[in-house]
Amino acid sequence: MKVFLTFLALFLSTFSSLNAEVNLNFIQNDKLQLLSKKELLDLYNSNSPFLNGESGNYEYSKEIIEELLKKSLANKDSLFIGKAYFILARLNNNSIDLFDEAIKYTKDLKDKVHPCISYLWKFEKYYINGDYRKAYNVLWHADTDLSEFQKELFYSDLRRYLNMLNIEWGNKELGLKKILQDYQDYKLIYDVEKSEVIYSETERNEIFISYLYRIARVYYDLNQYEISISYLDSLKYYGDRFEMLETIDNVSGLKGAILYKQGEYQEALSYTNEYLNNHIPNDAYGISRSSVIKGLTLWELNRQEEAVASLIKADSLYQHTKDEFEELGDGYKTLITYYKNKDNTDKQLEYLNKLLEFDEEITANYLEIAPAITRSYTIPELLSEKEQVIRSLNKKNQIAETKKTVYYSLLMFSSLLIGLFIVQRIRLKRRYNKLKQKLDVSLAQMSTASPKTTRKELFELDATQIERIAKGLDAFEKSKGYLDTTLSLKSLATAIDTNSSYLSKYVNAVKGVNFSNYISTLRIEYIMAELRVNARMRSYTIDAISEEAGFANARSFSNHFKRVTGINPSYFLKQLQKEMTTTEVVRPQTV
Repeated sequence: MKVFLTFLALFLSTFSSLNAEVNLNFIQNDKLQLLSKKELLDLYNSNSPFLNGESGNYEYSKEIIEELLKKSLANKDSLFIGKAYFILARLNNNSIDLFDEAIKYTKDLKDKVHPCISYLWKFEKYYINGDYRKAYNVLWHADTDLSEFQKELFYSDLRRYLNMLNIEWGNKELGLKKILQDYQDYKLIYDVEKSEVIYSETERNEIFISYLYRIARVYYDLNQYEISISYLDSLKYYGDRFEMLETIDNVSGLKGAILYKQGEYQEALSYTNEYLNNHIPNDAYGISRSSVIKGLTLWELNRQEEAVASLIKADSLYQHTKDEFEELGDGYKTLITYYKNKDNTDKQLEYLNKLLEFDEEITANYLEIAPAITRSYTIPELLSEKEQVIRSLNKKNQIAETKKTVYYSLLMFSSLLIGLFIVQRIRLKRRYNKLKQKLDVSLAQMSTASPKTTRKELFELDATQIERIAKGLDAFEKSKGYLDTTLSLKSLATAIDTNSSYLSKYVNAVKGVNFSNYISTLRIEYIMAELRVNARMRSYTIDAISEEAGFANARSFSNHFKRVTGINPSYFLKQLQKEMTTTEVVRPQTV
């Protein structure tokens, strides 16, 4: 889910002077302390990656703003402290902690932008991460903390973000009405050839197609599949036109889900596989949801073993993300049926428990389950089936004379379980009704962040092995061995006289990434440097450039290019051509 702040550039412009009073492009780090706060902001503007696109410098921008923060803290200038913390938050992957610092120093000021913009960016961070309850709390605090003057300026933004949550977990019909109006308003701006909105063409395109995708998703949730497909067709057209691979992949994922709901199972499987083969890296939510659709589709095609494998994969991802979606409940029911037919009571009980837990989570996050959603498994039916499974499981292990005792024990246990469940539901309902009274929408989602993996130490390698691998990789990088399209972990390990396991451990621990990302990053860094100095290569097609970089195909190259750089290769080439028309680039000695 990608959210765009419609007036972001306008907000930034209130404290970012693009016409700097001093003509500064680059100053040595040890000279930064000699500049005033105004000069530091001017210098940041000329180097900012947000204001200057790909020509911006993240690391240098951080050093400038850290010096600005130091000066502002020294003379206790709350507004400049808040501005510095806000910019640092943006430069540090939208750090929630740094946004909080910006809010702390500016919440009592009468500035028209701060702390409003920090609240909006906090919301976006939580929303993209699927932390919907935290996102709602940000809006609630913003409404409480901001002055009437500030809220008036930011009213449309606050209502728009509230509507995004409403679409996700609340009144979808009302949310659709509002988003269609927002889309029409934005389209008026988008269609103006010379708009006053301070956005690049790429940003305007991204905002435009994000509206199309969100509208298609709402129509899908409302079971209006034909309308959803019409928006997806438009989305596919613009995705191809703007060369946005992520958009094209999202179309495949959602279209596969629609075709499954329409009973077109073979075609649904084709689109779902296309998404799973080309998905954006680390999109655990999208992979989980499409894996469920794939599993349910395979089940309908009587390919049960493949279906179960896909559903188990989806469950595994969900256990990490805890980002609920309705289709997962159907996946659990299918797994229960499968293991019931296999007479595997242990697995049947495992997925019954997971279905009960899932149902409680999604009920809590909806506050009221949408009336359009019907469930084939009610809570009493689930508890009854769970009781029967437990009774069947125990009967297999109990001798005849203990059957009566076990029966009454199970009955008491079931009664207690039902009683506890009813009490819990009453408590939940009261708690969420209080929230509902504060706001006339139903929203929230309990989501836990994926656990961070820790890097293993190289305790299995001695000093000689580490030195051998280090020298081998150094020679490998200098010789540009990574451009070999047939390169693999095993072939490289053999070439530098080690084994695959040791090489993988070394790359993960020392390079900080897995082997695949290590190689793709080297290739991307090489091709970016080569494009800057090789005018002939800049005239190549993306297919030809991807081959020069050592990638098997253009799609793989484009995905990895965007992962490493954050932009599409076509955009990089376009900007590079502009730069090369006025600037002569000297070939670097090393890559």
